[in-house]
Amino acid sequence: MNKKAEKYLLNLVNSNYEDIAESFNETRKKPMKPMVLEIVESLNIKTEDKVLDLGCGNGRFLDVLGNDKNYLGVDNSKNLIKFAREKYGDKFQVLDVLKLDSLVENNFNFVFSWAVFHHIPGNNLRLDFLNQVYDKMKDNSTLVISVWKLRQKKNFFCLALKSFLNNFLYFRFLDWGDLVFNWGKKKNGIRPRYYHAFFKKEFKNIFKKSKFKIENFLEDEFNYYIILKK
Repeated sequence: MNKKAEKYLLNLVNSNYEDIAESFNETRKKPMKPMVLEIVESLNIKTEDKVLDLGCGNGRFLDVLGNDKNYLGVDNSKNLIKFAREKYGDKFQVLDVLKLDSLVENNFNFVFSWAVFHHIPGNNLRLDFLNQVYDKMKDNSTLVISVWKLRQKKNFFCLALKSFLNNFLYFRFLDWGDLVFNWGKKKNGIRPRYYHAFFKKEFKNIFKKSKFKIENFLEDEFNYYIILKK
């Protein structure tokens, strides 16, 4: 991936979630996946433990975690943070998750990032993200990350090829597995969105290059989950 593609994809992700915040909020009111609940229950999170939710969206993870926890949710989208604060209170702040160095708080016991990692373009930025998260965590703390299993889509190959060729015309050189495709309904406006579709092995390998130790790897029908220790 070249810098032109990286910049384009980052701008695409940031602008999209601001534009679709209202409709996204409406579609994120259902309970989270059973696997999320199983993971959280297995971690035995105490009330005094510090919890960071990276890419918290409208804050619905608090329905799983419990609103009594020592929790902070951060997200790039001002509009989604507004929805989170309206429902759950002031446990949220607007922050670019790729600029965690600017976050004052640190020494977190648990960090979660649900369905965010596949929006980070390129392994350089992914590793930089992991390094920044590592620096915000206590020793022997836990990081949980999930991504969508997009390679199982029937039209994955066509989407990947189309995404690559369309951006190549503008001298944006995407990585194989980067998908840029339209999302939404005509009445609300259709917008291009970016995801990276990970191979299972590819997803695991990026963490092997980080400072974290892999403690467990799980999957359900739609997601990969990885549990990491500092």
